Amino acid sequence: MRKLNLLFFGILFLLLTNCNSDDKGTSQTTLSGFQAIIDEEIVNFDYTGGASMNSNGRHLSIPGIDNEGNQINIFIGDTDMNAPILTEGTYTANSNNTISFAIDAANTFPNTQVYTIGGNNGNGEIIIEELDTASNIVTVRFSGTAGDSDGNTLILSDGIAEDITFENF
Repeated sequence: MRKLNLLFFGILFLLLTNCNSDDKGTSQTTLSGFQAIIDEEIVNFDYTGGASMNSNGRHLSIPGIDNEGNQINIFIGDTDMNAPILTEGTYTANSNNTISFAIDAANTFPNTQVYTIGGNNGNGEIIIEELDTASNIVTVRFSGTAGDSDGNTLILSDGIAEDITFENF
């Protein structure tokens, strides 16, 4: 019986000493589905369909919208026939690899405030984590600082568009 008590307290001690929180009180958020943290707030996007990859595998677009009418569009690659074929990997935001986030687009068009990562505004990256061209399914992660034409910024972090079905065109 004494051995069982020692074993029990030994296991309890190991569990308690290994299950402590970090000193800063921060936690890691794991997002799934189609989500991002935008200026420290988790935003859930509904995938509205319409994700597409051009038939030569060089350009992918993924749209989404949240419950407040904010729209997100992720574009990776180039439609140019000489552009590289997309593969799993990291893509730095530039004029071809962009993320745009339109604030309340449905109610403010044509004066919608649009924040962009890539092009002339902001910086960041898009990671193609999974690209299954046989099943037409893609998972991407994205993050960066998005800027608008007036110099305002939004921070997008831990973004994910998971298991998105795309069509070839």
